[in-house]
Amino acid sequence: MKLYTFIFVLFCTIQLTYTQNYKFGKVSKEELLSTFYSKDTAAHTVLLYRKVELKFKYNPQEGFVQYRHVHERVKIYDKNKSNWGTKVLRLYHLNDEQSETLRNLKGYTFFMKNGKVEKVKLGKDAVFEERINKYNKKHSFTFPKIDDGVVLEYEYDISSPYKEIKDIDFQFMIPVDKFDLEIRIPEYFIYDKHVNPNSKLSLGLAESKQNREFQYTYRNDKDALKTYSLKGSKESAIATGTLKYYENIITSNLESIPALKDEPFVNNIYNYQGKLILELSTIKLPNSPENYRSTDWSKVAKTIFDSENFGQQLAKKSYYQDDLVKLMGDNTNLSEIAAKIFNFVKSKMKWNGNYGKYTSVGVRRAYKEGVGNSSEINFILIAMLNSAGIKANPVLVSTKNNGIPLFPTINGFDYVICAIETEGMVGLLDATDKYGSLNILPDYVLNWKGRLVRENGSSTWINLIPSFDSQSTISVNAMVNEDLSISGKVRSNYTDYLAREYRTNFARISDADHIKGLEKKYGNIIISELEFENEHNEFLPVKTSFNYLIEDGIEEIGENLYLSPLLFLTSEDNPFKSEKRLYPINLNYPLKMVYKVNVIIPDGYEIAEKPKNTKSYFNTDEGMYSLIIRENGKYLQITFQEELSNPVILPEDFQSFKAFYQAIINTQNQKIILKKTEL
Repeated sequence: MKLYTFIFVLFCTIQLTYTQNYKFGKVSKEELLSTFYSKDTAAHTVLLYRKVELKFKYNPQEGFVQYRHVHERVKIYDKNKSNWGTKVLRLYHLNDEQSETLRNLKGYTFFMKNGKVEKVKLGKDAVFEERINKYNKKHSFTFPKIDDGVVLEYEYDISSPYKEIKDIDFQFMIPVDKFDLEIRIPEYFIYDKHVNPNSKLSLGLAESKQNREFQYTYRNDKDALKTYSLKGSKESAIATGTLKYYENIITSNLESIPALKDEPFVNNIYNYQGKLILELSTIKLPNSPENYRSTDWSKVAKTIFDSENFGQQLAKKSYYQDDLVKLMGDNTNLSEIAAKIFNFVKSKMKWNGNYGKYTSVGVRRAYKEGVGNSSEINFILIAMLNSAGIKANPVLVSTKNNGIPLFPTINGFDYVICAIETEGMVGLLDATDKYGSLNILPDYVLNWKGRLVRENGSSTWINLIPSFDSQSTISVNAMVNEDLSISGKVRSNYTDYLAREYRTNFARISDADHIKGLEKKYGNIIISELEFENEHNEFLPVKTSFNYLIEDGIEEIGENLYLSPLLFLTSEDNPFKSEKRLYPINLNYPLKMVYKVNVIIPDGYEIAEKPKNTKSYFNTDEGMYSLIIRENGKYLQITFQEELSNPVILPEDFQSFKAFYQAIINTQNQKIILKKTEL
């Protein structure tokens, strides 16, 4: 029996090996007939095979040119859940000479028909090219006949005149069954290798060397080859020579790479992606001095500032002068002037949705047209503030989408905000955000640190994560009616980021839609007479009030009434359900929430039982909740308070935080029991 089992397993292994042909176009019946991925049965899509080959080819006109060849084979199990039917490539494109180029694209959709493997070619009409901004183009291609069970296969080359190497991704939101990597780098280009320290994936890298050679031309004046660029000149060349060198080779051959598993409240799941980062540190060409490319963040900041699309844009002033004079008038209060300028830029300028540390069309044109990217809008704000005598400087930011850079690089930043410096204090502004105010920034900006850059070339780090509490205070008056419905009035006050969130959800919509949104938020409640204060004044807290009716507000069992202490403010669901946590929880900012509920005890009833007063902490002082219930004659005063001073919860603290949050829900869902008064 054991021998039979061994032979069967060996046979299956041989069959599996035989059927896994990764040559382009050799998709098997087994791959098409597969109905699930045994290594991850929840996967709706699997990257069956991925190959990346990167090398530098030499030609006399251009010198060493970087080429990246990519071959991928994708199995789609569920077309409704998969987004791999369209592939998007973003390439740097400044002009014809300074651009990455997509070459040799071909692809097919494979499917079964009448027991045979059929395929349909990716057509030219399914390939699209779009300029995103001044510096980038987007190439996308959509496969035909996408359906459950199909296999997509494609390959392409990308050539680049640059020596910088884009990150090599090993891991995706879908599993990878097999990945082959080969990188060949001439000895003249030295890179520092980095792996993502936040990833748990081992990349299995191996390194070796191989001798190579190429032909070059030289001139008869004995001026050897143009050493810096390794380019020759056809016109003046009279002879050729051979240059021998070696290549540094990096390879990896991995199988069964698990998918990245997204979790609630993760700032950017790709911060934890398995990938290889190659940082160009030195260029050492024959007969040339070493060109050191490694840098630090201060040099990166200065390089960006010195660009004509950064610092020079900040120096332009004439285009807004007339408007600035009208704004300032006779006012000499700098705080009031700053607020006026900020609100003016927010009102005048419309953000086109594009991030950018550099301008795209320039501040003059953006101002004239009233539309710009993030840098153009905030450059206008910075320049106007400085012209008004208010010290303002740009802050370079890496948004959550851009992730957290692992080493100093220009690409580590993709956004610009404004910093006002006064009396040793720094205040942050972002004029692209219609609901932002001083030190209240969009959620996607609350990532890592910002680099404040001054005109004199100096720069420094500043913290983007708020250290202050955003607070909400909700007061509820409640009366139990004869039909056991509950009615009363609610007054709310929201500050800082909670005010921004409220405005984002409810500002600039009708009262009717506002009421519908609140009724959906709070559940079984009817709202009337809504008032909304400071809707358009982002420097003040949001204040709201409304009347409410809960038709089924009390549960009657026998002669007793059962009442939830927080009524419709009760939390019923714990968003942290998983058994374990892989990545930190990021809640963006510290918060403090206070609920005050005053209930008039109905005539003929008294309190039979009520929850005990309680107070509990998370990680000593990083979180706290408390419940206090007091009787005051016919009134029942209930106060619930929740605080979280540290918005980042590490995976090792997840179980205790999950228990802490569940304790909050359990506390809120206790019942107050009212019984009839004894005669």
